[in-house]
Amino acid sequence: MSHIIVRLSAKNYVAKDSIMLCKLMMPIMYKEEK
Repeated sequence: MSHIIVRLSAKNYVAKDSIMLCKLMMPIMYKEEK
């Protein structure tokens, strides 16, 4: 049972991490396009 919780929390952590990366990368990409 615990390994399922760990997997879910890991997936949630990765999702939060990718959202943070997107927020950081979007302005950089936007600046380079202009």
